[in-house]
Amino acid sequence: MNLETIKKNITSKINRDEYCISAINSLLLEVPYNKMTMLGKITFFSLLKNIVKRRKRFHSYSKLYDIELNNIRRINPIIVTGLPRSGTTLLQNILIQNLQYEGIPFWELTNPIPISNNRYLDITFRKMHARIILLLTKLCGPQITPMHPMSIHSYEECWHLFLLTFNVYNFDFQFGLTKYGDFISKNTIERAYKEYESLLKIILHSRTNHNLVLKCPEHMLFTNTIAKVLPKSNIIWIHRDPVKSIISYTNMIYEIQKFYFRTVSIKKISNFVTYRFEKMIEKISSDRKASQLNIIDIKFLDLISKERKTLSYIKSNFNLPSIIDKNKPARNNKNLKSKVIYDLAKQHIHIGSLYKKFESYIDKYDIPKEI
Repeated sequence: MNLETIKKNITSKINRDEYCISAINSLLLEVPYNKMTMLGKITFFSLLKNIVKRRKRFHSYSKLYDIELNNIRRINPIIVTGLPRSGTTLLQNILIQNLQYEGIPFWELTNPIPISNNRYLDITFRKMHARIILLLTKLCGPQITPMHPMSIHSYEECWHLFLLTFNVYNFDFQFGLTKYGDFISKNTIERAYKEYESLLKIILHSRTNHNLVLKCPEHMLFTNTIAKVLPKSNIIWIHRDPVKSIISYTNMIYEIQKFYFRTVSIKKISNFVTYRFEKMIEKISSDRKASQLNIIDIKFLDLISKERKTLSYIKSNFNLPSIIDKNKPARNNKNLKSKVIYDLAKQHIHIGSLYKKFESYIDKYDIPKEI
């Protein structure tokens, strides 16, 4: 099946969602489909088809429970952001463990729309679906899980919710794109965030606790949009040695692209990741300065060595009650740590040059070097 056939197959099923169609067109215009392996092509097409199915469920569910969802008027999440592989997962888990806030587990992120009125059957099916995804991930990308341990109950990045809108900036990293992310950023991302809010309401519809901690590096690029759509959000920007993050994320993207494409250059990926990290820092810094957004800064190493002090700082700045939910089961945060040792020579990374490139960012936030 060629790209034109895929395009007709997908867009014909969502012809009322013009903003989604424009995002799909941008994606398919650039994605290097002809360079994919046969398994990569099958997976990519399957991904698009599944998004269409979930999108139809999204519309149906939203219409059926319109009144109930509209009654959920205030969503005031804590949003954790920062460069990929900078400690967002650890910070999110610590906040959930120590505050009366909840996260969205992997099984719910990947299938956010209930499929049955029987809650037990519904959750069972959605968890089964998540287990299948994790099994396929382990089989097709065996190095990904050791880098980023996952389970059906782990709290993952909420870019998964943007899949239903076809506005997934992370596709740029996964497929090595250069134009798609810019297109959605300029044209469709605000509409996507409005539907993101609707998806959060659907998730909260079955919960009594509406306090959420969300996390995603891509939120760095869209803090202005978050301020419009979710104006009561509290945003935390976590800072870690960017060179350490580049090395780690390069390896992760390399493993993903190895699955999709016949040939992959880790050096090219490293350069791409470095360039995008620079742009992410520039964007959030510019938007923050222009609009005085409610963003606080946390250093990863402070989180490790001064957890209590860091939590007190967050609670004080966001005016949160000093309450610890003792009913929550304890989690072993050591399980979140990558188990992979990275080969710098393989990535063709010049450490000194990278530190020079990010010197102003490191100096501004007093970020300790880890390499």
